[in-house]
Amino acid sequence: MDKRKIGVIAAVIIVLVGAVGLMVYQKSQVKPAATPSAVSTSPTVAKVDLSTQPAWVQNLEVTAKKGRSANGLDNVTVTVTGIPANTVSGVTYVMQYQTTNKGTQGALSMTPIDLTGRTTFSKAIDLGTCSTSSCVRHEGVTSVDLELDFVALDGSKPVWEKTLDL
Repeated sequence: MDKRKIGVIAAVIIVLVGAVGLMVYQKSQVKPAATPSAVSTSPTVAKVDLSTQPAWVQNLEVTAKKGRSANGLDNVTVTVTGIPANTVSGVTYVMQYQTTNKGTQGALSMTPIDLTGRTTFSKAIDLGTCSTSSCVRHEGVTSVDLELDFVALDGSKPVWEKTLDL
């Protein structure tokens, strides 16, 4: 064999080894997809031992009443009474429930609802979603898991949680 053929064969071998090495490197950089059980698609209601919360949180009266909203969806009106005056500046909520047609569903507030100076709070929450063309009803809801996260004026963040029958 002449030197030219040996050079071409060596170059081909080097290119092949480089290509295989590059493929191995790229495969090692790919991370496996998360399994569905490890992925949370929505916030869940935290289980809270109310005895660890301030006395005023333990004594709150919280009710949930099923009704119908203006858009035709069923809704739940949550009413909270017994908030001590000048104690709370705001509240956020997480509500989770089981449906007969869409599995586990829920609703939450992203920013605190202003409660400054108020001793009561009421919020109607739709059981379903609407777009510009149609609404999807969440059917068969008989109870809701509700978490209320308060923002107290003293900087603390007390939590109230319970399952409420409708």
